[in-house]
Amino acid sequence: MNPQIRNPMERMYRDTFYDNFENEPILYGRSYTWLCYEVKIKRGRSNLLWDTGVFRGQVYFKPQYHAEMCFLSWFCGNQLPAYKCFQITWFVSWTPCPDCVAKLAEFLSEHPNVTLTISAARLYYYWERDYRRALCRLSQAGARVTIMDYEEFAYCWENFVYNEGQQFMPWYKFDENYAFLHRTLKEILRYLMDPDTFTFNFNNDPLVLRRRQTYLCYEVERLDNGTWVLMDQHMGFLCNELDPAQIYRVTWFISWSPCFSWGCAGEVRAFLQENTHVRLRIFAARIYDYDPLYKEALQMLRDAGAQVSIMTYDEFEYCWDTFVYRQGCPFQPWDGLEEHSQALSGRLRAILQNQGN
Repeated sequence: MNPQIRNPMERMYRDTFYDNFENEPILYGRSYTWLCYEVKIKRGRSNLLWDTGVFRGQVYFKPQYHAEMCFLSWFCGNQLPAYKCFQITWFVSWTPCPDCVAKLAEFLSEHPNVTLTISAARLYYYWERDYRRALCRLSQAGARVTIMDYEEFAYCWENFVYNEGQQFMPWYKFDENYAFLHRTLKEILRYLMDPDTFTFNFNNDPLVLRRRQTYLCYEVERLDNGTWVLMDQHMGFLCNELDPAQIYRVTWFISWSPCFSWGCAGEVRAFLQENTHVRLRIFAARIYDYDPLYKEALQMLRDAGAQVSIMTYDEFEYCWDTFVYRQGCPFQPWDGLEEHSQALSGRLRAILQNQGN
């Protein structure tokens, strides 16, 4: 095996750093990934620096040749004692691929004495669903994932680059690129929920105890030549990002129907009145009858043009496949799902057909 893959180098050259750590969101022509690391041992309230170095990985080869796997091979090969707590920090040119994430999640589960922070210059294929899911899985495994800011680039320059006494100089659109990547990562990490969170909060038993939080899964579609086209990049939805010349359909899958007392239904009505180019569909797991004015809230939404329905098996399964980090597991309905859905649908239908109270 190439010794450079097995063992870390001390530093990289300046041109290598600038070429590979540039934070342009989409960057082509790079065949290597770079990983600068620090390993510290936690002792009481202080952290003792144990080792630092740089790994270079080959992008288009098997995962074992990626920089993350080179580090794990080296780190685990040291046979470190389990009673010591290690804090690992990575500064990487790309976020890990799904295969590497699977190995990292396994590593973290097997080493509870290790914490991992990953600060990335760029997001690897952030527009692809599998890569977004991988980032969510990495976060759920306990790793902290961030985007490198100016201070972290400067820190890497000082500690991992043969800088010859020169200061780090950011490139054109550095701040703009950072803002985009930081916002994108934030959107990605809130995009998928844990399977237990979904099952616990979307259970449609009308007698279920009140939950502390309301969960809302959503998607945005644009009408294109008579066909609704999913705008997959709109994981975050801002009103001023939607072109008023286009027609959009927003779909909510929500654990409770919107309330009246706290103004939710009124805010939705105002939004639809101000944005006539937006259609809204609401699929609710349960009716929020803890609000004494819940009937008025549902009727207000109907009058504002929103389509309000109760989630059926098909919607639950769709949410599970689309918004839950399910790791390939199929949706398993809970007891009484279809019966509860039918009962709630009949109850909603009666409320919406009632023009009075």
